[in-house]
Amino acid sequence: MIELKAGPSEEGERLYQIIKRYLGNAGNGFIYKMLRKKNITLNGKKATGAEAVSDGDVITLWLSAETIAKFRSDDFKTVPYDLDVVYEDKHVLIINKSRNKLSQKASPEDISINEEAISYMVKKGEITIEDLRTFRPSVCNRLDRNTTGLILFGKDMTGLHGLTAAIKDSGTIKIYYALVMGRLTGEDTLKGYLQKNTSHNRAEISSTEKENSKYIETEYKVVASTEEYSLLKIRLLTGRSHQIRAHMASIGHPVAGDGKYGDVRVNKELKSKYGIYSQALHAGMIEFGEISELPDISRKKIYCPMDGKLKNMITDIFGDLKWEHGIPEA
Repeated sequence: MIELKAGPSEEGERLYQIIKRYLGNAGNGFIYKMLRKKNITLNGKKATGAEAVSDGDVITLWLSAETIAKFRSDDFKTVPYDLDVVYEDKHVLIINKSRNKLSQKASPEDISINEEAISYMVKKGEITIEDLRTFRPSVCNRLDRNTTGLILFGKDMTGLHGLTAAIKDSGTIKIYYALVMGRLTGEDTLKGYLQKNTSHNRAEISSTEKENSKYIETEYKVVASTEEYSLLKIRLLTGRSHQIRAHMASIGHPVAGDGKYGDVRVNKELKSKYGIYSQALHAGMIEFGEISELPDISRKKIYCPMDGKLKNMITDIFGDLKWEHGIPEA
């Protein structure tokens, strides 16, 4: 038998999710069977798993040590971290993700921003390894491995709920900066449908809806342009995987340096001249609306400076631009 005491991090989380995290190798059928047979109880009473857990609640697993060991997930192991923190409060951590770093694990051996941020919290004493058996802080948005910029991380359930709701809220403004091929002028809003080919990890854009496609909308404003390149300030009105990269490529202006949707010749030139090995795309600003759960970041703008290589390339191509908070202004 073992008792798990819920803390503030688990406030409002479903009982099933906590049990599943603790018994990570157990199937759904086993967990629900144990709940039905009262081998897993909440505050000494029978539970279904759908209950919202409160701080101080006690979850009891009336299981043998052998059974628990069989189904337990591996304990979290801290990793070295190198985080560029641009904002932090009690519930939220916002990080400037560097190039060639994963937002979350793609395979068990990966080390991602998620593991680094948890290790950062452990080092600061904000969470313990024991706490991680029932609750895992997590990133709330994803950027492609080689897209730089803002990663939102919820330290507790309040942070996770608030940030997740904010990302889905149309009132949240998400701004990216992209160097694209060719001359563009003015501003425009692109609309279409994105269909993801999972076997090739590639998105296809069409003007009409197709099976399994999702509506997308991408708004851009030109900051500067030459005959060869345009620097865009992009607002995501929807948020789909590869949306900006695929949408810009679909109109003949792929993101410079993009190995999946871009131009091989141009990419080689950027690699040779500027040391840019991947898409020149940066998540540079987020403006939150009203978030009742997170008053400290409600109606706040968070800026995220570009890395040196990207800034140097943009400056070399376009000359002097107005830079504020480490990002170019239109």
